[in-house]
Amino acid sequence: MKTLRMLMAAACVAAMTMGCIQDQKILKLNRDGSGTLVEEIYMSPQLTGMMEQMTAGMAQAMGQAGAADKAKAKAALDPLAMFKTDIEKRAAELGPGVKLVSSQAKTNDKGWKGYIVTFSFADINKLNLTMGGKNEGGGGGMESGKKKKEEPMLLEFRKSPQPAIMFRQKATAKAAPKATESGAAEAMPGAEAMPAAMLAPMLQGMRINFIVEVDGKITRTNSHYKQGDNRIVLMDMQMDKVLASPEGAKLIGGGQDDPALLNKIRDLKIPGLAIEDMERGIAIEWQ
Repeated sequence: MKTLRMLMAAACVAAMTMGCIQDQKILKLNRDGSGTLVEEIYMSPQLTGMMEQMTAGMAQAMGQAGAADKAKAKAALDPLAMFKTDIEKRAAELGPGVKLVSSQAKTNDKGWKGYIVTFSFADINKLNLTMGGKNEGGGGGMESGKKKKEEPMLLEFRKSPQPAIMFRQKATAKAAPKATESGAAEAMPGAEAMPAAMLAPMLQGMRINFIVEVDGKITRTNSHYKQGDNRIVLMDMQMDKVLASPEGAKLIGGGQDDPALLNKIRDLKIPGLAIEDMERGIAIEWQ
């Protein structure tokens, strides 16, 4: 359950350092192994408002507090404009042969500003794909200067006799805890240890999900989260719903290192939380 721990920690850090986001990825896969990756990113009004205030404050400090300058500063905070360079670099990060097909600004049904981008790829076996999307930096505080890259998934696609794909996260050895001079394990408290009640307001509206969609009808899969005839969910975290349940609050508020809880996540049926064990591998076959 390394993936779950990583995502939970990333969500907490994101909430404390920059506010709430919604991040949805849909991988659309064709029978020949080509396809598209559609990414939708939205930023909460609290986050965009905070950034507008910071920009306005900087403009005032530089003596550029005129109405025109304020309007320019607000326009520059359009998420699509803000992350234009990152979006253009994203295709190269995703692997050889990946192309940026389209990008457009979009506002979701909650009024959050964001954007939707579509990338195309010719061979999914060459795709540098991670559950969290980009290779992300480490959590804030003392770790903010260190880059902790998420390992890309291992992808195995075959065309015949029926198209099939296997998604697997590389297993990593668990590092032994560092001991103090007295021999006791020493842990640095982090965002993941914060009480759920404290995190709830910061995580309001946050959602991260990853969906796989094939161009046909799924005939076999070991996924626990099949949607209709042609979709499976690798991961979906709706923080409002997760925090509303006692088990979810425990998971977010420091219980994510409890092996018994992690191994029973699907049995607990925590509302708003669906996540596959990517280390065992998730397979799809379709026609």
